Amino acid sequence: MGYRRRLAVLAALCVIPASRSLAQRSTLAGVYNAEQAARGRDVYAGMCRSCHTAESHTGVSFHKTWEGRSLSELFGYISTKMPKNEPGSLAPEEYADLLAYLLKMNQMPAGPTELPADTVALKTIRIETRPAAAPSRQNR
Repeated sequence: MGYRRRLAVLAALCVIPASRSLAQRSTLAGVYNAEQAARGRDVYAGMCRSCHTAESHTGVSFHKTWEGRSLSELFGYISTKMPKNEPGSLAPEEYADLLAYLLKMNQMPAGPTELPADTVALKTIRIETRPAAAPSRQNR
């Protein structure tokens, strides 16, 4: 194997694990904090509730649409499409707060830090919803 080829293989081996580790962060790891979700609840009450029910953003509906995708995709969607009457009219931090509230509504745990209003950082976080509990033997 030539020197350049060995160098390219070595470089690839160094880059692949680093990129995988960035993509492995999950919404189940506490990626927002409780204060941010509370602010997001206020944004939701003032800007979203008149058009949306909580059911449209939670449970199976949320899982089918967003499971496995990055938070930057959801952030991008809500920040360019919502609110329906004035898309993109909120501050980036308000969209991040709203995103934290959506995670809370989907029973994803809070952590010590706030979600950033930064699509590059949000790309490193994968949306992972809690698996449905298996029915107990008594309920079968």
